[in-house]
Amino acid sequence: MNETLCLRTLAEVMAWDNDHARREYQWLRLISRFKYDGYRDFVAGVRFLECLITWLMQFHTTGERQVAYSFIRNRLVYVGAAEMTKLVELCYFETVKPRIAADAAALLDIPVYRLWAHPSGRKTYQDCLRRVLFMGLSEGARTDMLRYAAGGDLTNEQVVGFTQIDPEKWQDLLGDLREDLKHPKAQFRYLFVLDDFTASGTSLLRNPDGLKWKGKLVRLWNSLEHATSEIDESPLVDNWTLCAHHYITTPKAKQAAINRNQEATKELGKNWYPNMEFTFGFELDETTEVKKDTDPDFWQLTDDYYDPSIEPRKHLDECGIDDLRRGYAACALPVILEHNTPNNSLSLLWAESQGSDGYPKMRPLFRRHQRHS
Repeated sequence: MNETLCLRTLAEVMAWDNDHARREYQWLRLISRFKYDGYRDFVAGVRFLECLITWLMQFHTTGERQVAYSFIRNRLVYVGAAEMTKLVELCYFETVKPRIAADAAALLDIPVYRLWAHPSGRKTYQDCLRRVLFMGLSEGARTDMLRYAAGGDLTNEQVVGFTQIDPEKWQDLLGDLREDLKHPKAQFRYLFVLDDFTASGTSLLRNPDGLKWKGKLVRLWNSLEHATSEIDESPLVDNWTLCAHHYITTPKAKQAAINRNQEATKELGKNWYPNMEFTFGFELDETTEVKKDTDPDFWQLTDDYYDPSIEPRKHLDECGIDDLRRGYAACALPVILEHNTPNNSLSLLWAESQGSDGYPKMRPLFRRHQRHS
């Protein structure tokens, strides 16, 4: 749709007068071109403005549309490509490199600040870095961007896009490591698992019934155990460390990950990771969460325009909630990531349904694609 026509249509939908429309046009043109039009699901001819119009039209009254538009204008948190690239770079330069530099300095028995001046400093650092394996917990891990940010420090053989790999692949990774280091018994010292966002920590690690641990970290542990038995040796040293890094987190998810890992370590003992660390690139402020007392009008819209058919029952069971009005685990976030919308965000932002049994048809502003780890 032509931009001018699109803006004119939006003014009619919102019942703006000319002065109000001119003010909003200025902001909409700016935010569309520099931010929202970059959302991966948008295509030519159906970008932010077009989707905003159809999204607003699902609300029955002008008053409700004003509430919805104001929420997008003032409360939406959009993480664009530039921000995500910076978070990936920060992961490498502020989380990975300092850790490996400290290990290399310890091997040389020198302070970290003297590492690069030491005759063997660079070689020792490179050897330590080569013993690090990176894996993606989902498509949001951006392992390709991590390799680019490292500027050639990482080899293709130490970055894997996913965690569920077969024993043969583990054998190949171990063989490449030993060939590069010219050491027949070399093993990995660190395993970094990466993901873009965690809002509740539920998908990472959970034990809802107190009987069995589940989640991505459990599946990774089982995969490692299977590979070790099949290739008849462990790809990792005895006292290795798993570092779970998320580019973005919430206070709720950060604390949940730490607490659940402590419980799992106590309960599982040797059948769990010998060392586990959680690191995060950016922590959202607690005020980011949408609450009934802070956003009462939009909160009401999430009640009035909800179709319970939007998600499988298993997602509700996983996080122990009755519906997805406020998103997965009721996180009630207004967060959009440029490559996909988290299901922890308010479903009114991302859900799409045909409507049935008297429930309204939901139209997404930033359509979410179900993704797989």
